[in-house]
Amino acid sequence: MDHDDDEFQGVYVMRPPIDDAGLHLRVVGGLEWDRGIRIIRGDEVPDQPLVLERSSGHEERTFLTTEEHPLLLISLEAARELKAAEVTGWASFPTRISGDRMLTDRYTGFAVTGRCGPILDTLSRPVKTEGFRGTDTVMRGLLFDPASRSTAGIWMPANAAVLFADERVRELFAGRGFDDVEFVLATEANNVVAKPPRRRPALP
Repeated sequence: MDHDDDEFQGVYVMRPPIDDAGLHLRVVGGLEWDRGIRIIRGDEVPDQPLVLERSSGHEERTFLTTEEHPLLLISLEAARELKAAEVTGWASFPTRISGDRMLTDRYTGFAVTGRCGPILDTLSRPVKTEGFRGTDTVMRGLLFDPASRSTAGIWMPANAAVLFADERVRELFAGRGFDDVEFVLATEANNVVAKPPRRRPALP
């Protein structure tokens, strides 16, 4: 399947910051990977608050990451802005930070209910890059069938825990000071799963 970049204009991969300074949590007692996926995709809503505890880091961010990646918490301030702007494709679920009432009152679980079709590796393109190991080839573009996209402002593909957002969400976050969240054009995001095409052997 070929694609036209214009079909993905204003489509971004939304990336919460992941670094050593950012506050990182873990679910008390652990969480099965499959259940974490169901929760972040909104396919399961915990009937009791999901209890987490501090794991590492200390800086509070718009999103708090967890050891049960891709499970996320969002600040209530950011959640209120999304709701006020009537951004669709997301939902909250109850959480509690063990031993930290103030942090509990500032964050809630974040689930993505908007959908599109699967990431299509065939739409990614090989790009030469220079690194400390010399020239390498990466596959550029996290893309899907544009016709499969819902009308939501935030969504996930059918086969991966990737957060997509539209231009309005990017502008909302930038305008409200939630600038620790990275927005990368879907056409420019690296596809780490897709394999670069093999070189054909030179003809004798």
